[in-house]
Amino acid sequence: MLKYLILIILMWCMLCVKSDDLTCFTCAQSLNNEECNKQAIDEPCRALTPNSTNDKYICMTVNKMNMNDLKSISVEKKCVIECNRAEIGCKLDETNENVQIKTCKYCCDDNYCNFNSTIDTEQSILYSKSFIQSTNSCQRIYYSKILLIISFIFKVRI
Repeated sequence: MLKYLILIILMWCMLCVKSDDLTCFTCAQSLNNEECNKQAIDEPCRALTPNSTNDKYICMTVNKMNMNDLKSISVEKKCVIECNRAEIGCKLDETNENVQIKTCKYCCDDNYCNFNSTIDTEQSILYSKSFIQSTNSCQRIYYSKILLIISFIFKVRI
């Protein structure tokens, strides 16, 4: 019985620990989302910022678009240390030569979670959902790991 209790505690700890090797799509001001994802460097955030001592990274995506046709004019994706939850969503920026610019921003904290770019606040909040809801070190439960643990426990007992 004690053996199973120790096993469950160890497995629970595995669920609550986030990987230090978060990988995000990263690009510097591409014309659109597809171009950004094609040129993205497939490296963990830690490798992209070697002088940083921080071990918690977040993926950030910023999409600037022309309000006349909602086509992107600039997409930027990067690894960041902080993301202000109040800035998640969309806002109207400046007007240049009769063109209104809308900027949408979202942050997330799963590997490759910033694959998409957003065109409205609802999408930005949806894509940021896990990041917004995380409040402690056990931020999310990985259901595939739970199933693995349950199957392991039942196999051990059989």
